[in-house]
Amino acid sequence: MSTTTLTKRRVLFVDDEPAFLELLGEAMVGYSSGTWEVLLASNTSKALSVLQEGGVHLVVVDVHMPVVDGIQFLKLLQRKYPNLPRAVLTGDASEEHRQACQANGVELVLEKPRCPEGLEIVYATLDELAKWQPETGFQGVLRRVGLQDVLQMECLARSTVILEITANGETGQIFIEQGSIIHAQAPPLRGEAAFNRLLGFSGGQFNLKAFAEPPERSISGSCLARPASTNLPPILNRRRNPRRSLLRRPLSSRRPRRRARRSRPLAPTTPKRPPTPCCCPSPRPPSLPQSRSS
Repeated sequence: MSTTTLTKRRVLFVDDEPAFLELLGEAMVGYSSGTWEVLLASNTSKALSVLQEGGVHLVVVDVHMPVVDGIQFLKLLQRKYPNLPRAVLTGDASEEHRQACQANGVELVLEKPRCPEGLEIVYATLDELAKWQPETGFQGVLRRVGLQDVLQMECLARSTVILEITANGETGQIFIEQGSIIHAQAPPLRGEAAFNRLLGFSGGQFNLKAFAEPPERSISGSCLARPASTNLPPILNRRRNPRRSLLRRPLSSRRPRRRARRSRPLAPTTPKRPPTPCCCPSPRPPSLPQSRSS
């Protein structure tokens, strides 16, 4: 029984229509065959109480709700639970609402079904999203981390994720597959233009999301075919600081420091004595013969 409880995925549905919410909960429990623990909340206050308990794998929100609508609730989730997968199930899936939801970290925007077959499609789509969870590893806060550093780590780890960047009111995605950057989009830009646009942001937020097939593969030149030393896109293959690369090498490969040679003291030299004066008188110049006067 404990194993079954651990493998259950907790999915929270937030909707202000009690009849639809109850019908949706019964359908999801039936389709999941006991693999889901369905949680229902008729307003955002109850939803926050459930989220504070922890252990929620997916949140599905309606857009049109009183007091606090779905868009405002998604903004709150983006700040408080940035790694929690989110989806929207609404009766008004207009393009404007889709863009507003995706700008607040929503993975999927689905329209409310009008038949039992539609509920089954909704379950299958949400189940795939609920299965994805962030990989285990170290977690923490990095100060002054650059977007290029994040891309380098993901490419070197050969990850398959979507890196979502939000800055200056703009949102874009970089698609990484097996360590290769295959597509980038920052509406209305796509491809390398969007990639350069996202790298030009001086600051913002980023979030790793489950990989999904991009609408196109606009960035060619997979880094899988490159050598290990250049296993990065050309724009990221920066010249490394030799001092930093030395710190990353193992201790056995570091060159030992050369000891400075001690200069030997010079032998003391005897000072030169001044020349002694000579005792002999100096020779007189020869006298010229005197001429006799006649």
